[in-house]
Amino acid sequence: MRTPSGQSALRKINARTFEELSIANSLMRLGTANGKESLVDRFIRYKNDSNAWENDMVKYGLTDLERKALHELLDVKYGICDTQEYLMLVTMEPSISAFTLAEANGIRKAMASKKYDKLKIYEELFFQRCEENKTSEAFTKYVWEELITPQLGYSFSAPHVVGYTLIAMIEMNICYRFDPIYWQAACLTVDSGLSEDSSEGVKYDKLAVATGVMRDKITPPSINVSAKGFTPDVKNGTIKFGLTPIVGLGDKLIDRIIELRPYASFNDFYDKFKEEPGFTDRIFVILIKSGAFDEFEADRRKLMIEYINLAITPKEKLTMVQLPKVLETLEVETLSKYREEIDLFEFRKRAFPKGNKPLDKETTQEFISKYSKKEIVMKNGNQSLKYDFDDNGNLKIDRKQFDKYFERNTLGLRELLSTQEAIDALLKKDKRQFWIDNCLGTVESWSMKALAYYNDKHEFEGTNINELYTLSDFNEMEETPVPIEVRKWGKRNIYIYAIKSIAGTVVSKEKNKGLLSILTETGIVRVKYNRDQFAFYNKKDVETVDGEKVTTSDSWFNRGDMVVIHGYRQGETFIPKVYKNTGYENTTQKLQIQNKKVFVTFNK
Repeated sequence: MRTPSGQSALRKINARTFEELSIANSLMRLGTANGKESLVDRFIRYKNDSNAWENDMVKYGLTDLERKALHELLDVKYGICDTQEYLMLVTMEPSISAFTLAEANGIRKAMASKKYDKLKIYEELFFQRCEENKTSEAFTKYVWEELITPQLGYSFSAPHVVGYTLIAMIEMNICYRFDPIYWQAACLTVDSGLSEDSSEGVKYDKLAVATGVMRDKITPPSINVSAKGFTPDVKNGTIKFGLTPIVGLGDKLIDRIIELRPYASFNDFYDKFKEEPGFTDRIFVILIKSGAFDEFEADRRKLMIEYINLAITPKEKLTMVQLPKVLETLEVETLSKYREEIDLFEFRKRAFPKGNKPLDKETTQEFISKYSKKEIVMKNGNQSLKYDFDDNGNLKIDRKQFDKYFERNTLGLRELLSTQEAIDALLKKDKRQFWIDNCLGTVESWSMKALAYYNDKHEFEGTNINELYTLSDFNEMEETPVPIEVRKWGKRNIYIYAIKSIAGTVVSKEKNKGLLSILTETGIVRVKYNRDQFAFYNKKDVETVDGEKVTTSDSWFNRGDMVVIHGYRQGETFIPKVYKNTGYENTTQKLQIQNKKVFVTFNK
């Protein structure tokens, strides 16, 4: 009942009895009876006009006895066949198809499990039995097209409907007797895994569903106000986001945050926690991204810059270790003064690679032409730089002697490192790198990274995503895949389904089940990949470069990644699928947003 279609059905039906609410709960899942009128609309028409159903049957050409048989079966449902049990009763009716109990249960099971091949068999059996039973053509057609076909959507069983309806009644009763904000906050707490009996931690996919439904009621976390869980604010009709669901915060740090309250400003908070064990740069960054300090500074990018200026300070003394960063930042005019020494510095890195790898041809030629005849002053006189070639013809340079030469011929660079210009250059470089490593993306993406939901708007809003793809709303799709073609494979029928596209932000993944949860602009969608597909897109490729592990291709399923997926809806999940004529080679593409423009990576 949380979906837009469910809420629309409830408003239309305006149920006044438990039975009517049960019918609404069932009909909202089903399709149309004749391709034009939804079963919800038909139910309302029949309910409001006692003659409407009778008139429809008369127009179909049903006799008095045929209409009487249906009245006896479906008067209690206002002429609507809404559950699996009524499907069985209709097919078992002696004046219609007279199915046995086993046959009626067979069509029910085929419908419930979406076995289209079996449904085709039962359709043929239904028409065969009606013919044997001398059921009129009009009666046969009416029952199949108006009563049975809409169930293929598919319908619930009666116990299922009653159970869900009872839960809905209990929820509505609580909301009636108490302010609904209490119930909504409790739902957020339970759905996100924060209830006392939960040992699984935060369930970010369920959290995203709950926050997506109530996004307009949720306010960002507050460093001074937020409790561990979600807190109702009855006065303002809002729910304050809790500290525990903030990604990466542990219980000990949360306890310390609450213990050291209140905080007069961000600087006050920083002073209290800058030396706190476990309170790393990552924690400060995630709190800023979450909006926890909005009460001090609503512009989160501005506050992030303020934090970087506090956390990254000038180094008192620089060494040759910092030289590469300094060189990347200094002006060309300054660098030109030290060109020869910089070349020597760069050559030394290539001449003594990690792992004692053989030198390449270019480095060998550079040494021979540029450095082999250089001399170094020793106690017993000047000496040329020592080198040799091993049995494989690889150049071997005397490391100890070359280092002495290097040290004596880079005095200018060492002096440069002691200047304020170099210290400022390194500081600028460190701040820029910190931003690249931790702060890229929009404020909306920060919210997703920190909270697994958007507390303002989705990242796609205002972009050109709809110019690149024709996207569909999962909630408005048919719940069963729509066949557009049937192909033969031996004796088997192969169904080709209509392909839709959805786009969203990755919230969570379940590797063992091949499940991916993405947050679209209209809500959460669970995507079910087959095992090989999931492994392919989730794979992280790592190579060793100069002794260090470097990620060459990351997973596309990290939280916060944006993807577009092609496929079809099957029940409550989306199944990735493409065909040769779909227009896309792969089921999934990765999206990135820069300056409100969407960039697509088509192949992993």
